[in-house]
Amino acid sequence: MTNLEKLTFIGHHGSPGTPADYEEIQKLLPASKWICLDRYQNPTRQPEGAVIHVGYSWGSVEAIKSALENPSLTKAVVLISPYLFVSKKMSPAIKTILSLPIVGNLLLSKMAPSSIAKMMVDSSYPSEVPTSYKPNEQVFTNPNVLKPAMFEKDIPTESIVKNLKELKNLPIPVLVIRGDSDKTSGDGDQFKLLKNHIDFSEVIIPEGGHALPWTHTKGVTDEFQKLVDNLTW
Repeated sequence: MTNLEKLTFIGHHGSPGTPADYEEIQKLLPASKWICLDRYQNPTRQPEGAVIHVGYSWGSVEAIKSALENPSLTKAVVLISPYLFVSKKMSPAIKTILSLPIVGNLLLSKMAPSSIAKMMVDSSYPSEVPTSYKPNEQVFTNPNVLKPAMFEKDIPTESIVKNLKELKNLPIPVLVIRGDSDKTSGDGDQFKLLKNHIDFSEVIIPEGGHALPWTHTKGVTDEFQKLVDNLTW
């Protein structure tokens, strides 16, 4: 039995995002086992056996937290285009309005299409929006996906830093896969800050932006395979 067959990947989606964030990766790793969690609908599911926690974008926050909850089972953590440090939190007034079931959903329905369309283009840059990624434009505008995505980024940065420092003290390898042209997780805002709090191996994908699971699927899966092949336990 290969290392790939012994492991289960636990996927933590982006924000906004869904478990389908990992569909393209799974297609190129057909022998792999995955549990892709849905933070907005059914977030809890206990892993069995050895796992690798994978976080895409804001999902990196949950991937790190989950690794700390099951350190004996976690063989590695992979952060794809990690986005952990939010410089501008949502104002209390906006939070109050969005919390209103009817008014909040109506406001989102007006604002979301143009904002999400821009997000799709910016996260794909410097690539065009891939065909596999385009259906997410409609998915991400759904209030059931977009609203919790907006609220979940209110986690105190101090809590995120605390988790990073705890993970640093554990014998769990951390791999960061990022693009050299990421407009969402800018180098100064994310990756340099990340290096202040945790040690990690880094792979920088040339001409890669933020949405690497769709724009550079093979590059990502190749790094997964290298990581898995080199694990020992």
